[in-house]
Parts: sequence; structure tokens; C-alpha cells
Amino acid sequence: MFVQQGLQDKVMSVSKWHPSAKNRLIYANGELHRLPSSISSVFKKMQPFQKPLYYAGLRDIFAKRGPMGDESIHSFVKRRFGPDVAEYLIDPLVRGICAGDCREISVNFLLKELKETEMKKKKSKPELARKAEHEGWSVWSLQGGLETLIDSMVDHLCNNGTEIKYDTKITSIELQGKKARIKMESGEEIETEQLISAIPAISLAPLLKKSHPEVSKILEDIKCVTVVASDNDPPLETFMGTSGRCINGGYRYQSTTPIELEEICKFSLSKTLGINEEPHRNSVQILKDSIPQSVGHNGRVNTIDEIISKESLPIIVTGASYKGVSVNDCVLNGIRSAENLLAR
Repeated sequence: MFVQQGLQDKVMSVSKWHPSAKNRLIYANGELHRLPSSISSVFKKMQPFQKPLYYAGLRDIFAKRGPMGDESIHSFVKRRFGPDVAEYLIDPLVRGICAGDCREISVNFLLKELKETEMKKKKSKPELARKAEHEGWSVWSLQGGLETLIDSMVDHLCNNGTEIKYDTKITSIELQGKKARIKMESGEEIETEQLISAIPAISLAPLLKKSHPEVSKILEDIKCVTVVASDNDPPLETFMGTSGRCINGGYRYQSTTPIELEEICKFSLSKTLGINEEPHRNSVQILKDSIPQSVGHNGRVNTIDEIISKESLPIIVTGASYKGVSVNDCVLNGIRSAENLLAR
């Protein structure tokens, strides 16, 4: 996609050998702990783990097969790799990805795609992917941030005759036979043969309540958590080039004011990193009901897909509410949705 948009020269990367990639820390038992970052380190006992991590690999070899139905990520990892890996590796990882409790999130929601990918026949990789593998990228971004990709896609669409409506509130969606009718607050209506919805499930549910109450109810049952992103830049003269981002909320979120959230961010930076100076800049973004949770999520999504297919409904649902929350997931599922549309 980056190559198609001509953005390959704007990609910025950090290699896995860079200090920022090798020094990964978790906060546990009141202290910061460095995670193992080399082959030799997995054979050493490192806090907060009770044993060297290679024991987890041995445990997995002899682990019994789990239940046939769905189970939580915590249950799956604890059974196969032990409680230390579940508590000190997977729990922080899931909080970072989903802002959720790994005891309540389906293993199929985050790990299913990895298994399916493993079983598929390997395909040739694009040039940019080969470059990333050869150079050992740990993380990557774009100059100007990922918004650069969005701006490029908008320009491409508009230059090819696509109309984009901004600041347009939709009041209802009617699924009538092989047509979808979209009604807007302005009174304008659009009728289309196929509709792709990428808005959050919690936003789509009320729009379909009259037209298809069954799908609407399942969408309502997709529970999401609210995430708060607080950017806190310490004084430049004290911490040159340092920027702190606190991600909080998630399954522990309690409604509060932006000012209180700023104080929570400053307290966290003070407690974990010893940064006590007043920031020269602070901003808070509250992403309400943004990330889906709970065991059974995949079952709900599959039920929605089955209803749409069985009744030949003129709608396709995609986006972070359904089959993955990452940018990569959303891009991949967007491509699959377009292919699905063309195949109808």
C-alpha cells in the first residue's frame, strides 16, 4: 500500500539492534524491570520472573490440548507457557494493544490470525517487507506520522472521482432487499447497492435498529473499553527531546475530567520514571468505547457475517470493532472487504 501511494521514501524505521528496541521495560511489583532481549538472557533468571524463560518453552512442548471452545488469552498462555509469562509478558502486551484484561479477552481475537498465517503457504513478500526483514526493523512509522498515509489515500480517491462527505451525521440505515438507504440529519438520502461500514459497532447498532434489530442487538453486545492518551512533554532544558505518552483507562477506566487525567499522567511519570517537573505541554484525548473486549467476540462477529451472507444483506462491516484493532488489521480487513464486494 505504501508503494502504491508512493510513500516508500517516507518510511522511518528503528532496527531491532537499536537501544530503544533492546531495552523494553515493564513495571511490576513496584519496580521497572528490563525484559530479556537476547538468546543468552532467556537462560538467566531475571526479575520479576521466577525461572529463566527457557522453562516456558519446555513447558509448551508438554502442554495438554486446551478446550475445544473459546478461552481467554490468559488461560491459554498460562496453560501452555506458565503463570509468569501470562502475568509479566502477555498481560502488559494485551494492555498495550487492547487496553484490556487478558483474563477477559478471547485468545481467538488476537492470536487466531497468527495461527492461520502459520498454516498458509508462504507467498512472495513485497519489496518493502523484504527490506524490513533484511534490515531487522523493530518498529516503523512515516514522516509526519500515519496521518501521511490517510492524506495520501484521500488525495488519490478525490483525484479519481470519489466524493467524500465530512461532518455528516447519519440518522439511520435501511436495508431494503438488495438496496441500502442511508439517511442523514440534513435530510439528504443516499441509496446504494452495497454499503461498507467501517464505523465502530456501538455507532452502527442504533442505525440498524429499525431495519435489522437482530444484527443491531449483536452489535450492541460487542463491548468496548474507553482509552485515554495523555501526551506529556517535560521541560526541554531538563529532558531534551523527551516526550511521555501515558495510555490509561481501558477496562479500569472511570469517567473523569481531562484535568484529572493530566494529573494521573504526571503521577505515573513521577512514580515510574522519576520525572517530577511540570510539563511545558500536555494534551489529553479520550477515545470512548474504542477497543472491543471479552471472550466470545469472534463468535459474535461470525454470527453477523453469517446473517449478512444468508440474507444477502447489502452491507459489509469492517474496521477495528470486528477482526483486529491494529492499523495492519484494519488495512488487511479493508482489502478483504473490497474483494468480498467485488465477488458479489
